[in-house]
Amino acid sequence: MSRLLGWVSRPGSTRHLALLRMGLVAAAWSEWAYVRLLYKAEGYWGLAVSLLFFAGTSMAFLGWFTRLGMFATGVSSMALVYGFGLVGGDDVYWHHHSKVLAHALVLSALLPIGNSWSVDRWLLARRAERRGEAVPTSDGDLWATRLLCVAEAVVWFWGAIDKVELRFLNGDRMLQILFGYYAKLGDWVPIVGPLLTVVSIATVGLEFALPLGMWFRRFRPVLLPSALLLHGLFYALLPVGSFSATMIVMLLAWVDPDEVDAVWRRLEGAPSPLPPANGG
Repeated sequence: MSRLLGWVSRPGSTRHLALLRMGLVAAAWSEWAYVRLLYKAEGYWGLAVSLLFFAGTSMAFLGWFTRLGMFATGVSSMALVYGFGLVGGDDVYWHHHSKVLAHALVLSALLPIGNSWSVDRWLLARRAERRGEAVPTSDGDLWATRLLCVAEAVVWFWGAIDKVELRFLNGDRMLQILFGYYAKLGDWVPIVGPLLTVVSIATVGLEFALPLGMWFRRFRPVLLPSALLLHGLFYALLPVGSFSATMIVMLLAWVDPDEVDAVWRRLEGAPSPLPPANGG
């Protein structure tokens, strides 16, 4: 039990959480900002949800009362997906990618996302300087990143399960999808067809490998770029909405925060912290 708690609870740098916070908010704006413009509000309830959405996302992006802002963003996104989408029957909000984004926003509210690169951090540092005190560390408990990892792994796994059928594995489904958007490729069926069979099998294999292998650090140098390529191609080739952007941003939950800090220090030309001396 102690090993499990130690694995879940892991204090560390929160710089990568700032990137996660801003990336998810940007994805939320991309997904819902246009349809939630105030003049489109559906009565007082719709207006309240829109105001909560824009207020929460703005606060979260800037990092001002960050946890409260992200909580408001999560609540408003859930209201859009389950209130307007599921209950109200509006297909604009009841999409697979909308649900993934809404749940990612809610889970991110459980993290210390305002500890780095935020107005909250700037105000905290300024107060400490006025009092002549040391600026508190920006580190925090990153336990909820495990929940984000589980959420992303579930998406990969069930995405792979959905594709385990002969029509997908032999390339027919991918051929149908591709030609639905790229009709001019019809003359290339003899060439593209066999290639899509290979691509289909590779896609399913990768979507099974990601939810299993990403839990092991040794495999991440290969699987992280592969996930970026997979979702990048989805984004460039197919109308997947905010799905790929959300999944790419969620990859930050898998990254070792110390590695992010090391990269940032190299970019700034700052020295790396010295390792602790033996014996303490």
